[in-house]
Amino acid sequence: MWTDEIEAHFTTDGLIDPATGAALNVEDLLKTPAFTKNKKMHELSSQEDLDEFIADLCKNSNADGRMHYYNLGQTVNYHFNVPMIVFSANAALPEDYDPEAIAKALQEDGKLIVWEQSQIHPNEPAAGEGNLILMKQLCGDYGTEVLKHVNIILIPRMNPDGSYLFQRSTYAGFDMNRDHTRLKAKELEYIHTAYKHILPEVVIDDHEYTFYGATMDGGEYVMSNGYDIEHEPASSLNNNDTVNAIAINKFSKNVHRDLAMSGLRNFHYGTGATAVGYTVNNCIGRAYYGLFNSISLLVETRGIGAGRQNLARRSLSHLLAAQSFIRTAIENADEIRTAVANARQEVIDKGKTFNEEDKVVICHQASGATVTPYVTEHIQYKMDGTEINHGAMAMYMNDYALRSRIRPTAYIVPFDEVSEEIITEIKRILDNQGAEYYEVGAGTTAPVKRYYYIGEFEYLANPKVSPRMTTSFEAGLRAEQEVTFEKGALVVPMDQVAGNVIAMTFEPDVNDSNGYDGTLVQGQGYNNATDTVTNEKYLPVIYHDTDNNYPIYRYEVDDPRTSLPAKGWQGDGGSSGCNTGFGMLVLLAIIPLTFRRKK
Repeated sequence: MWTDEIEAHFTTDGLIDPATGAALNVEDLLKTPAFTKNKKMHELSSQEDLDEFIADLCKNSNADGRMHYYNLGQTVNYHFNVPMIVFSANAALPEDYDPEAIAKALQEDGKLIVWEQSQIHPNEPAAGEGNLILMKQLCGDYGTEVLKHVNIILIPRMNPDGSYLFQRSTYAGFDMNRDHTRLKAKELEYIHTAYKHILPEVVIDDHEYTFYGATMDGGEYVMSNGYDIEHEPASSLNNNDTVNAIAINKFSKNVHRDLAMSGLRNFHYGTGATAVGYTVNNCIGRAYYGLFNSISLLVETRGIGAGRQNLARRSLSHLLAAQSFIRTAIENADEIRTAVANARQEVIDKGKTFNEEDKVVICHQASGATVTPYVTEHIQYKMDGTEINHGAMAMYMNDYALRSRIRPTAYIVPFDEVSEEIITEIKRILDNQGAEYYEVGAGTTAPVKRYYYIGEFEYLANPKVSPRMTTSFEAGLRAEQEVTFEKGALVVPMDQVAGNVIAMTFEPDVNDSNGYDGTLVQGQGYNNATDTVTNEKYLPVIYHDTDNNYPIYRYEVDDPRTSLPAKGWQGDGGSSGCNTGFGMLVLLAIIPLTFRRKK
């Protein structure tokens, strides 16, 4: 708890709707369960509250049928529903959950798709409450107007079991927001199944950050930071430049302007005066969706460990940020739609033809030379409520690659070097990433390069901004040679929308994901780990102890679907995006192969 003088800065008094300039009607907005039910200081919206709230909106506030409720699946332990709500004024959406049919209807409708997800971390409750506030607004006059221009998807609670326990992880202990590339959590598979079909142009990822702490300054305690909300966009150098530019120059610039106009104190998602764009860890949601060239936008309010303290202001902060993003999406819909479509097609095209100039970044750094085109103010408060303003600050962006590797046209895993169990696990991951793959038959020979483990790799992260020594590892490539896959192999071509995600999963030494099981090899810390609920094992690809070779090869010949044809079977990750060859891939018989060499 803070002093009354500090608390006075965190009420809802004086908040403004930046779209109209009028005062927010706080009483009308706070009609979600956490505010309408008689909750104690440690209580928030329960799963029963959430289900009841959504059911009531569907029944009593949905006369024109704009609100469509779908259950993505049930949680592993408590069997709670994982709801997804689709708001659309025109799309001919199915009554029952069918992700392919939903995607087809939304794509045929032609409007931009905005996706907002909340409470992947259940101990960040204002994120979910803000989602519910927006949901109710979409059922009213606000929705009538915005749904003329966009379709909106809301996932208010991604982790219901964890919410019941009010913990950061799932019931089984998996942090879902460090799991997007490995997908250990069943609930995240549900989310990915919907995402890979729908492929929204804009993703809003709602979170809360560690609650305000106190630090010593000049012999007295001060609030460590006094801002309400933080934001940054996905900005990996693996993302399309135009998509990154729209995210930063329009969405981010506009939301910081709008939040300031509303009376909120907003800041970059970083650390004090040396905020750095850290959105390159690929197993984290905002970075993961960016790899698909969605405009991916992180929102954080200060609420972990805060319970209900300042809950109204925190929840309204999420609402105001989401509404700003929706306005920007509407104002720039044609430009966004074109940029995202072109970016996704570019990934397909790059993946089909080997180009030594085209590289994937596996270790980003921020030089300090590139900063955001907007600034925010770093605010603190003394215990007597006096504001300390450290002035306007920009955020340093990750702007160069410390390590990169030429993009291959395919990755190959031979059946005689790994167990059937590991192949099954790799296929499961690919299926849930919307990635296609196929098999080549026994005796297939191809020119390939094998990955191998070199050793530890130490580097100075962000040397000109916030230098710290980081220890990871480094892999290398053996010289290209003709290899015969005696028992056949799994082939993952790169000419598909999921190409960036595939690279960040199969390149062994993606230092950006250091510390997590971001790649198949980085997952070795979980070798033989077992889900305590399902008893499922999570077995990563590991290197051979004797020669340090990984059972992963890269293929650098153009158009592997033709030059390295399938044996008559293929796996389809099920994306409704524009992947090359969907529904049209001709499965060729095994014949002597003639390779088109690298250019």
